Amino acid sequence: MKTRLLGLCIGALLAGMTVSAGASADSDQRFAAGERMLAEGNFHAALEAWDAAAQADRANLDLQQQFAVLRQVVQLRDVIKTETDPQRYETITSALRAFYYEHGLYAEALPLDRQRHERGPSAESAAPLAETLLELGRDAEASAALTSFAGPDAPPAARILGGIAFARQGRVDEARAVAAALALPDGTPAQTLFHAARLQALAGDAQAAVALLTRALQATAPSAQAARCSYVRACPDFASLAATPGFAGALETASKVSESKCSQAPSCGGCPRAKACAQAKPPSERTE
Repeated sequence: MKTRLLGLCIGALLAGMTVSAGASADSDQRFAAGERMLAEGNFHAALEAWDAAAQADRANLDLQQQFAVLRQVVQLRDVIKTETDPQRYETITSALRAFYYEHGLYAEALPLDRQRHERGPSAESAAPLAETLLELGRDAEASAALTSFAGPDAPPAARILGGIAFARQGRVDEARAVAAALALPDGTPAQTLFHAARLQALAGDAQAAVALLTRALQATAPSAQAARCSYVRACPDFASLAATPGFAGALETASKVSESKCSQAPSCGGCPRAKACAQAKPPSERTE
């Protein structure tokens, strides 16, 4: 049940109670039911199930954290509907999108990405929209979203995602042209390196794909590596690498990133991001 909070710094209220095996089993069943409801997009029902699970097993730190995060997400889903402050809108949107991506809820992320892009069309807003469309298998729409923002002067993320969309539509020569023009120096974000590895795999350059995947995992926080590797193994874009020498080894790459204590602690404490996280909360919950 362990989860990264992904931009939502939420302190779980914990009680050191001893629970019976029966209570723990009941908690597990309720949590599993909540997961199914969440996958269906039924957030309120999932919250009720996780609330019951948390009440049944108050000593389970991970469960308490996940319930607290989901409760915050449900509240923010209502707040975002009427939020007019640009900074708070961006903070809330980013937090919600991170949660949706962590749980594979791409259909929930799509309206957020569309609205953000409509509010201020740019390469920076087109890239996440295209990313979500690709996750949903809507490759032609992803290409269309990037039409005005994937040229040679566009940010690498937009160009890479455009190349992935080309490859998926059988426009392999165009995808290879994008891949050949890439220059990704040290300090390139892990997500950009990860997408670049997908592009190179689709373009047929297995060696470049493995090298980029290795760099991406080195730049990924330790707590996120297991989920990232699971995604790689399941992602069709990497299917051609299965028999490639070095691919299995790349998935064993150790992180070179220092883990943020935000993903480890049960409360925000003195976290420098606490203020930003608090700003994402509904007005009724703010303490500032």
